[in-house]
Amino acid sequence: MYNIFVKKYLNTILFIFIGLLLWQVSAQMIHNPFILPTPIKVLFKMVDQLFSYNFFSTVGLTIYRTLCSVLISFVLGLGTSLLVLKQPKFEILIKKAILCIQSIPNVTLIILFMFWFSKEFIVYIVSFLLLFPVVYQNIIHTLKEIDSQWKSVFRVYEQSKSVLINKIYIPLLKPVFVGTLSSCISMGFKVGVMAEILSQVHNGIGRSMQLARLDVDLAAVIAWTLWLFICVTICERIVQKIIQWIC
Repeated sequence: MYNIFVKKYLNTILFIFIGLLLWQVSAQMIHNPFILPTPIKVLFKMVDQLFSYNFFSTVGLTIYRTLCSVLISFVLGLGTSLLVLKQPKFEILIKKAILCIQSIPNVTLIILFMFWFSKEFIVYIVSFLLLFPVVYQNIIHTLKEIDSQWKSVFRVYEQSKSVLINKIYIPLLKPVFVGTLSSCISMGFKVGVMAEILSQVHNGIGRSMQLARLDVDLAAVIAWTLWLFICVTICERIVQKIIQWIC
């Protein structure tokens, strides 16, 4: 059991060890905690944050906003893909809209939305505008491939819609769902925290990072970044397990 664990996570352990070693050496060479705090100081800061009274509400709000944005983007992206597959005339319109969204920097969108929407809503809409194109493009591409590869088979061996969905589409779309949701979760956390910082929401990891920056507390900023990484990793694993269990 021990050997299996070591073999599976050896590269990860080595990567973390080398990273921490380089970090410690660099911090000692710079010898200025305002520029680069030591790993031990960041670890103590993480422990302080963990036992603070608002830690779980801070982390929970960011996770909630991100997962809601991912879920909304996934549902609408899947629905739009199915619509385009049935009604190809809408594809050009969707492509134009996505091209327009992707050509505008996220920071510009946040600044514009600050004039029109509440701080809380900005996080959701900015995350959606980033994630929706990813979901739509991945799913519609796979659906078109399935249609082109299986169209002749469907004509010769006609099956009911339930059989086609359960036996063909879902098994072939499962890897796309897992990969798309994994990438969307990581991107969702990134853009969500950025939106929290710029829109100045009342609570969340982004808000806490902004306050730490104003206090010139680099250790706290790095600590919140590590907590964010932990949240991304855990959420990705949970979502992957849920999809594999459902499909």
